[in-house]
Amino acid sequence: MASLNTSDDIHTSTLAKPCISCRKRKVKCSKTRPCSNCFRAKQLCLYDGDEPEPHIARQGIERYSSTDGEVRERLARLEKLMEMMVVRENGEVTTRRSPEIAGAPSVAAAQDTLSHVTHRPSFSPSLSQSSHTKTTPPFETSSALVGQILFQELHSAYFDSDFWAGLVTEIEDLRRLFDPPLNQSSPSWVSLSTLGMSPPPSTDLSSGHPTLEESNLLCKLFFKTVNPFVRVLHEAHFGKELDRYRRGRLDLPREFEALLSAIYLLTINSLRPEIVQRAFSTSKSTLVVQYQYACQSALAKVDFYKTDKVHTFQALIHYLTFLFQQNLYQDAKAFLGVASRLAQNMGHHRDPSYFPYSPWVCEIRRRIWNHLCCLDAMALSFYGAESCLPATSDAQPPQNANEIDWRTSRFATPSTVPSSSGFTDMTFTLAHRAIADTTRSLARVHPLDFERKEAILREIEADLHNNYLLDTGNPSYRVAAAFAEVRIASLRLSNRHRQTQKATPQPLDLGRHQVFIAAIELLEAFEYHSKTFASNNWEWIFSTIIPWLALAIVLTSLPRATQQSDIDRAQWQINVNFQRFSDPKMPVSGTPMWKLLVQLRENIQGSPAQSLESQGNITVASTQPPQN
Repeated sequence: MASLNTSDDIHTSTLAKPCISCRKRKVKCSKTRPCSNCFRAKQLCLYDGDEPEPHIARQGIERYSSTDGEVRERLARLEKLMEMMVVRENGEVTTRRSPEIAGAPSVAAAQDTLSHVTHRPSFSPSLSQSSHTKTTPPFETSSALVGQILFQELHSAYFDSDFWAGLVTEIEDLRRLFDPPLNQSSPSWVSLSTLGMSPPPSTDLSSGHPTLEESNLLCKLFFKTVNPFVRVLHEAHFGKELDRYRRGRLDLPREFEALLSAIYLLTINSLRPEIVQRAFSTSKSTLVVQYQYACQSALAKVDFYKTDKVHTFQALIHYLTFLFQQNLYQDAKAFLGVASRLAQNMGHHRDPSYFPYSPWVCEIRRRIWNHLCCLDAMALSFYGAESCLPATSDAQPPQNANEIDWRTSRFATPSTVPSSSGFTDMTFTLAHRAIADTTRSLARVHPLDFERKEAILREIEADLHNNYLLDTGNPSYRVAAAFAEVRIASLRLSNRHRQTQKATPQPLDLGRHQVFIAAIELLEAFEYHSKTFASNNWEWIFSTIIPWLALAIVLTSLPRATQQSDIDRAQWQINVNFQRFSDPKMPVSGTPMWKLLVQLRENIQGSPAQSLESQGNITVASTQPPQN
């Protein structure tokens, strides 16, 4: 007789064959009535030839119905949760229902949806105008600033609402960002040093230590080609410390050695390959690897992750600048968080005027925090990160003065503070700081408040031209003006692209066409400025930045372009950028974020095989760029 899962009905006699349920599930059966599996599952246990008694059958059906009802109820709750989470900007709810169970989402659909969740609160201006309910305007509430969350099993990532990949609807699955990079950028030294362990010994550390002649040349090139756009260090003051270090009279020599290593690395990475080959008789790629390892080893030796020493922190933010140059966004964001916390531990986020520092010490502290603010905005603009600066930060920008006017002494009196206006040695970094602060201000505005964002951009343009970018005709002015131009254009492109995405598509969509042209012009500006300032060895300022959103817009808009001149210009810029950044020697070429652009390019080229084949050796129809 068939039995239900009650203890009174258990029989210990064994049968010859497993029960029907265990055979279907392909599990080992105890061959008792009921079997152990059916007893634990609280289900009807039947063997071949059994016919359940009517009351037992009814109990079994009722039990199954109850279980099915519980499943339906749980799936309904899950569906409700999904409706609350999966919301587009226009308020439309996205759900997927199961064809097998009416009114309940399928397991596959639920897993797929929950693995790629984007939460974006809707924006309704009419809410703040209600006379019955007093509400705060959406762009002033924290909920209005929620970005995008991605997660799948054992993975989770969060991106700012203005993250470029999240603005491109043609990128269907952002979970590709969870793919492992082709080349691991962070060796074990990072993990070992942060755990307080010593890095593995190198077989040849001498390659990371240049000769005295090479060291002098690298320091000279650094202050000529890199420091004018970073301005953490003062050349004359650094020269005095370098002389004391070489004489063995400098306190904390290992910390200064770490700073030197970071300077060597950043300088080599900023120079063109032919210059490096001519000056050092070694390829740029070889020297970058050598100096990178030397810098990592030096940072690990001085426990950079818990430092309270100025030279170590200066070394760290110069190494962080190198990571941004290489577009190693995962490493850059992680190190940026560490650097921000260390800076707070050292008090750099608070303005030094609160404390009894000399003017020169105040200036150095402000310079350190200034550059960290600039890097933070770069991560926000290009990598989808949110600002990691604390709300209590009130450190003011450095003084707008020429380097030669400073008395670099910690005993200097307030009367020695240089005063200047207009264009100075600090203008580039001050303009960069103003743009960085504007980037964070834009991030605090609701993503759909396009007019307010445009007003902020117009205001920063006016402020830069009135306060800093006063034309003196020298190259330093031109490069500062060019940098401000492309950074503000990048911010404006993001705002206008989002605005056109919200508008209803039209057969002849002038707004989308204007965004397409603006993206082409931005890419052309990067290329033009890279060539223009190559003679000064300043092209790295533009050539190391990937205009992610502009490239994505051009790639997705090209198939709809009708004007041949626009098509030619777009194709030229696609080729130029993919030839530069798809080079296997470029670390960014193996990152998941770059693969998103590669996929977009494959989509417009048709065959993935043809696209991948063309990456290594891109050919163009002309050796000259198309005429505008």
